[in-house]
Amino acid sequence: MPTNDHRLNTIKNAVFALLFACAAIFLFWKCRYGFGNWDESSCLTVPYRLWMGDGLFGQEWHLSQMAGFLLLPFMAVFMLFSGGSTTGIILTFRYFYTAVQACAALFVYLRLKKISWPGAVVASLLFFLYAPFGIMAMSYNSLGILCLTLSAVLSVCLLAGCGGKKEEAAAESVPRHSARLLHPQGLHRL
Repeated sequence: MPTNDHRLNTIKNAVFALLFACAAIFLFWKCRYGFGNWDESSCLTVPYRLWMGDGLFGQEWHLSQMAGFLLLPFMAVFMLFSGGSTTGIILTFRYFYTAVQACAALFVYLRLKKISWPGAVVASLLFFLYAPFGIMAMSYNSLGILCLTLSAVLSVCLLAGCGGKKEEAAAESVPRHSARLLHPQGLHRL
């Protein structure tokens, strides 16, 4: 027989699932609207150039090239399914962005709900709904914020003791160092 705590947790998770589903439906709907301004399309030029054979640091000197390297698997999937055409690339990458943001927001909720359920709901949904500069694209800005958010959540969990110490410490360093690669000009002190 389920206990009251189990029922309460089930209700809490159902409430979050409903709110999260509403936000996800809204964001996937929103992907089709707007326009690909120069910044959104320029974020895709580096992974496209890498896909076409250019090399990091040798032929690409822009500071955002590490973000382009992280986007290369997404570009490979897109190019595989598009037959080499770039038609629809901005819309597809908006969908990729929304899916990655959704996974990260779920991670935030699942880790922080052990500490504070209301805080986990608010943090997760605000993170999910926020797009840097209103651009729904994976760029050095959005990926940097994503990595720093994941690093902060893992650090909070490490301090709160809701996971294994060694595993949490090792896992926390991955997004922190990824953020350092994405913003080498400003995050040298992390």
